[in-house]
Amino acid sequence: MLETAIPENRSRQTATAYTLKARVLRLQSHGAGAMQCAEQAIELFQKVGDAGGQAQALLSLGELFSDQARMADYEAACRQAQDLAKQAGVRWLEARALTLLGSACIYQGKMAEGLESLQKAVEINQALSDRRGLASSSLLAGRVLQASGSSAEAIQRCEQAYAIFHELGEQPMRVAALATLGQLHLERGNLAAARDYSGKGVVLAKAVGQAAQQVRCLLLLAQAELSEGHGQAALDGLLEAKEICEQSDQPAILPEVYRMLAQAYVAVEQPAEAERFALLGREVVDDEDHYSQGTTWFALALVHASTGRVQEAEDAFHHALEDLDAAGEGYEIGEANLEYAQFLMNLGRRKQAKEHLRKAHAAFSDLETQDRLERIAALMEQLE
Repeated sequence: MLETAIPENRSRQTATAYTLKARVLRLQSHGAGAMQCAEQAIELFQKVGDAGGQAQALLSLGELFSDQARMADYEAACRQAQDLAKQAGVRWLEARALTLLGSACIYQGKMAEGLESLQKAVEINQALSDRRGLASSSLLAGRVLQASGSSAEAIQRCEQAYAIFHELGEQPMRVAALATLGQLHLERGNLAAARDYSGKGVVLAKAVGQAAQQVRCLLLLAQAELSEGHGQAALDGLLEAKEICEQSDQPAILPEVYRMLAQAYVAVEQPAEAERFALLGREVVDDEDHYSQGTTWFALALVHASTGRVQEAEDAFHHALEDLDAAGEGYEIGEANLEYAQFLMNLGRRKQAKEHLRKAHAAFSDLETQDRLERIAALMEQLE
């Protein structure tokens, strides 16, 4: 590993080496070492007055913040990098900073800001004829378009991005595109397509050593299996994801793995294990991460509901809906409202159940999630 103490008279080449080392360590899932290298690079580039180099190092640091679910820090690093890239007059770097800034905004539920940044990145990349940059910004724009109800355009953009990454031989970005396509199809209820893209993502991520993306694709596969009632198949994939997380530096993904394990154990009727993982998810979640707060509360609500603890389940559902609303995640908001409605129906609270079915319908209508809309229609018919 590179030395940690750098004499001030070292050249830009040393700082560049730190930036490159940070990227390699991140790909190898060595987050702590990568962050140390990125911070050293930023410090040295600042000392030698290289705004462009500092911007690149800041973006590497921002991606590491993203891995740790430190989204406010991720956004701040990207904004600073964008300013420095603009100051240096490096247009391709400004576009990359805008692309990652868009990502940071999306993860925090700031969809309008995210789309604005991504559109600016697209314009710069088109002017530069930068196909890789254009594909990266288009991939993220697809997520925003999906959340905005433009599902067909979202999938089209992501498929175009995948084709470009495939042509350029950009394997890590191919994995990212496969995972995004898997998620888009899952949210539309196209479960066969979701499994296809996510399965390909698992294989490719493993081949190129991308642990975080491998876990992401395994989670998507598990969600598809649970949606079809295949609890054991989901559980098998999630246990593999848990093992990968334990063998690599992936703390940001653990809450999602634990909450999905809780849901899978509910599905296979193992309540003790379900509760254990639901509580583990609550223990490791970041207080400022509304999405993970919401999903882990949701898992705990399902566990309590499955074991007849009515008041505990209701409290957990309320927490889940509050956090998911704050995160602005449409699919999860729909899921939480749908399961809460089913819970209320089982208690004979028909009026409240209808209210939450309507909320679920609104969320899934925006995403065009056909399988969920059909289930809602069937439940509504029972309440008439």
